[in-house]
Amino acid sequence: MIRAQQPDKKDTPATFLESKGILMLLLSRFLQRSPVTSHRQQDHSFQRLRTVIRYIDKNLEKRMSLEQLARVCHLHPNYFSKLFQKIMGVRPIEYINRKRIQKAQMLLLTTDISLNLIAQKVGLNDAAYLSRLFRKYTEQTPAQYRNQTFPR
Repeated sequence: MIRAQQPDKKDTPATFLESKGILMLLLSRFLQRSPVTSHRQQDHSFQRLRTVIRYIDKNLEKRMSLEQLARVCHLHPNYFSKLFQKIMGVRPIEYINRKRIQKAQMLLLTTDISLNLIAQKVGLNDAAYLSRLFRKYTEQTPAQYRNQTFPR
């Protein structure tokens, strides 16, 4: 490969360019099949999902359907769900629930508002559902979490 990069004294310019062209053609075939292409595709996919992630962050207090999220990034719901799980490592609803619990944790630590109001602010139906979901992700109740940080 190094020798092909430097012309030999007995090669004509045409022979040198032809050899270099053949080498470039061979290399381009390898690059087409390389992971670099898939990284570019993943980057593009991640950029598409970034808009959905921003949408989720801004709209946690609202109900969100898979179809709605797929529309945000102009994808079919089935494809969107598979792509989201591939890139983010979790299903969209799992991601949303985790974000809701993170916001609930922040509200529990920074405010003294009721659990019902926190449930509304994070887009959940009621305090009972928030408590079940909170326990699933943190292995403690919202009250335990709040009291652990701010004992009364």
